Amino acid sequence: MTVEAQLTEGVVRHEGVIISPYKVIAASDSLGYFYLDLIPSTKLMPGDTKYQISAAYPAGTVLKKKIQVPDVASWQLSW
Repeated sequence: MTVEAQLTEGVVRHEGVIISPYKVIAASDSLGYFYLDLIPSTKLMPGDTKYQISAAYPAGTVLKKKIQVPDVASWQLSW
């Protein structure tokens, strides 16, 4: 499965630098775990910025969700 996170809102900044569009893609392991290196939503301007997370198999996208990424080292995404 391929997991993708991207900023979908217009102009987004991190430490004064425009970073949008910002897209990160990862493949899950055999157990379905994946790792995406994302900037926490609270460190972006505007501070309420959400990422769109999508999971897809070769046959097509199976899940999509817009979320704010918390400012922690790791966390579990609940669909």
